[in-house]
Formats: sequence, C-alpha cells, structure tokens
Amino acid sequence: MLAAALAVGCASRPQTGDEQSAFVHIENGRLVRNGVSYYYVGTNFWYGAILASQGTGGNRERLARELDTLKSIGISNLRILVGADGENGVRSRVEPTLQTAPGVYNDTILDGLDYLMAELGKRDMLAVLYLNNSWEWSGGYSVYLQWAGHGKAPVPSIDGWPTYMDYVRQFQQSDSAKALFANHVRFIVSRTNRYTGLPYTDDPAIMAWQIGNEPRAFADENKQAFAQWIGAGRPHQVARPQPPRIHRQRRPTRLRAGHGAVRTDSRLRQRGLHQLPHLALQLGLGQERQP
Repeated sequence: MLAAALAVGCASRPQTGDEQSAFVHIENGRLVRNGVSYYYVGTNFWYGAILASQGTGGNRERLARELDTLKSIGISNLRILVGADGENGVRSRVEPTLQTAPGVYNDTILDGLDYLMAELGKRDMLAVLYLNNSWEWSGGYSVYLQWAGHGKAPVPSIDGWPTYMDYVRQFQQSDSAKALFANHVRFIVSRTNRYTGLPYTDDPAIMAWQIGNEPRAFADENKQAFAQWIGAGRPHQVARPQPPRIHRQRRPTRLRAGHGAVRTDSRLRQRGLHQLPHLALQLGLGQERQP
C-alpha cells in the first residue's frame, strides 16, 4: 500500500534534457546533477515549513535571512520535516502541526511548505523532505497508532521512554497505522506547489524523500516487517521515471555504517538492508563498509 502511495504522480508532463539534468540522480554510485558530480554541505532545517508560513511560528523575513546566510557559507542542501502530526497542545510536540487528524491538514503549514520550496528554488538550494518520525516530537509512529485505535499515545517526558518505545513498537505490525501513513504520503507527494505551479514530483529542488526520521523497528520481531515496509516505500518510487530522482545503482552499493537507527536497531545484515540499495542516500554512499 505504501508503495502505491509513493508511486502516485510519477508521470506527468514530458521534460526537456535541461530539466532532466537538474534532478539529482545516481550514476555508477555517484550523485550527479546538471551532468557533473554533485557534492554538497547540508544541515537539518526541520522547522522550515513552519518558519515559511504566515501563521504562528512563521517569519518570512527571518526565513530569507537564514537561507541567504546558509547559502553564503556554502550550505545548499536542507533536510526538512514536511510537517508534524496530531493535535496541538501536546507536551514536547512541535507545533503548529500539519496533519491534525487523519487526512485533515492545516493549510497554513502547507502554504509554508510551498513557499519554502519556492524560495529554495530561487537560491538553487535543494531539500530532502522527510514524512514520518520514530519519535514523538513531530507525532509520527505514535500518532498513527493512536489514530488507528491502539490507545492513547504515551508522552515520553510524562510516561517515560520505556513506555513510549513499548507502544511504538506496534507500528511495524499495524496495517491500519501504516495505511494512514500511506494516505499522507499520497497526499503530499501528489500536491502542486501554489507558488511555482510545479507538481512536487516535477520539482528539481527536491533531491530526495525520506520515509521518516531515524526509522527503526523497536523490536527484534519487527525487523522483517520493518525491512518490507522500508522496501515498499523506497524513495525512488516517488521520483519521475525520466529521470528518477533516486533509482537503483548500476552496480551494487553497500551501505556504510553511520546511521545509528538502522545500524543498531534493525541490524538485518547483508540479506536485509543490502537488498535495498535505494537507502544509500539516507545512510551514505560507500563501497567498502557494511552496517
């Protein structure tokens, strides 16, 4: 189901050669953009859609200053939260949230996300957009589980981390929670930016999509389901086929150690993650080391 959601909007209008080359893609284990190897310095900018909004937390003058400053010091690639999930007013959760109930969206934050992407495009900056979260600060697993009927989500700062992790370990086994997330992915990926007029699938300012922040299984018995979920939602299915933003490498790419969420919690060894080379952009490209 998640694979179907991620495939939405993959094909629309034909692109010219110049448009195609503007997308980051993989050739022989290298990131390539505009016909040359693509190297970048990036940073987390999780709050970008909120800052770019015209509501609570929004400040477009500050956004322009921050983007200009980052660009001036050579930072041109930003990792951005699409939006938080769940009701506002929950301790430790960022707000305003984007998805306040299943399929119910705060248009002020959607407007902020659109504006942010337009501003990145003007500066020739790129984004990695992530859609879910293992942790409570943007909703993520725990909110989808609550919406799917698994009981009220614990708040770690109140109920404790063991209680929280015991609760979210249910996510990988909950088809209903994952279906709600797939609906969210379908909605976001199929949108058209109101400022640029570009479908998100046609926007070269989006370098990649990430299924979630620090995705993990939370239990040994979830590891196979976790691998299948990640595989079904692989980022290259979001991209247009001509050219794909993320696609399988022409030669196998081994995933190097360096992403603790996958390395330490979902240690699937060669038979698991190494069969999913599309994760290379999330975990780091490398030919020598294995997780």
